[in-house]
Amino acid sequence: MEQIVWQQVFSNYHNLNYNLDKPQRLCFLHNTEGDQLRLEMTNQYDEQPLIVDSLRISDNAHFEQAVTVTSEGMATFNIPAFSKIWTDTVSFPIHAGKPLYVEITVRNQKGTINTLASSLDHHLVEVLDYEDDIQQNFYFGITTIQAETSSKMTIGFFGDSLTNQGYFSNQVATMLYEEYPNEVTTFNAGISGNRLLLAGNSESEWNESFGPAGVERFKVDVLEKSPQLVVSMIGINDLFHPGAGCPENELPTADALIKAIKKLSEVCSERGILFVPMTITPFKGAVNREISSWNPIKEAIRSTVNDFIRSYPHCIDIAARIEQTDDVASLQGLYDCGDHLHFSPDGAVVIGTAVFNVLKPLIDSAIKVEI
Repeated sequence: MEQIVWQQVFSNYHNLNYNLDKPQRLCFLHNTEGDQLRLEMTNQYDEQPLIVDSLRISDNAHFEQAVTVTSEGMATFNIPAFSKIWTDTVSFPIHAGKPLYVEITVRNQKGTINTLASSLDHHLVEVLDYEDDIQQNFYFGITTIQAETSSKMTIGFFGDSLTNQGYFSNQVATMLYEEYPNEVTTFNAGISGNRLLLAGNSESEWNESFGPAGVERFKVDVLEKSPQLVVSMIGINDLFHPGAGCPENELPTADALIKAIKKLSEVCSERGILFVPMTITPFKGAVNREISSWNPIKEAIRSTVNDFIRSYPHCIDIAARIEQTDDVASLQGLYDCGDHLHFSPDGAVVIGTAVFNVLKPLIDSAIKVEI
């Protein structure tokens, strides 16, 4: 059967003017054994066809004995504007814990690309031979790697930048891959700036990359990937953005956020997917567009929503773990990257380890049931 080896949600980063003047080489860490695979290629946010001049895969960074990946038998092929396509299936052995390398050379008429994915952590996907921070943290072309392999437990991480940046989610995935070789695979459905209830509506130059509302994209970005377990951490931007980059009247009520979380949980339950929500983390002191994004009203909403999330049997109450003891609205220093909103790399390792410890008994039970 076909299983996800690696997957990341892409966004519209038109503001970056990412240049296509050189081949891109990527290294993927995964947890899958197989001998046939195919790639899903994306050009979903660009108005011009993307011409793939070369696409090669290898088991080494030098691309010795690399295998060419084709589409409809052609080594050079087009990805139409605003589209995704699957490549042909190629024979290529992959092994759990051993990296897979991909080299892609593309071009289009304008010479830049809007359709990009991003990750600040590079354990699962690493850009090789980058020249600057943009090239290191953003990449194009491949949104999914899929292989013919035995059945795996698939875990999806759904959320905003706290998930997208990869710090805690990649830590969880790395520990899972070490604990369950060739048994568990993961995908990242985090979008930076994403809100649960509303699409991006900010003055920020990054607004187009914030994506559609989480409740609207959940079906395509998560459910259609057929996970058995979903870790969901979303809602902070619904509080963070209003009044500091987007209209103040877009601040939701606690009831509206709770209703949306219930909806995610219910659609997961209908499909037999275990829904594991994480509490909304503190953000007092955070600033957006030089405007304080926190206030006591927002904090009261966060507190009410978190009390509801804690009612779930498999809730991960990460907020209680990382908030200051004398000011629950603020992050502890260990977990704060400096902007009082996002996680630090070191703090995220601690967070990821805590999440792994909650997930492990759930996974153990699920794997035993399958056996």
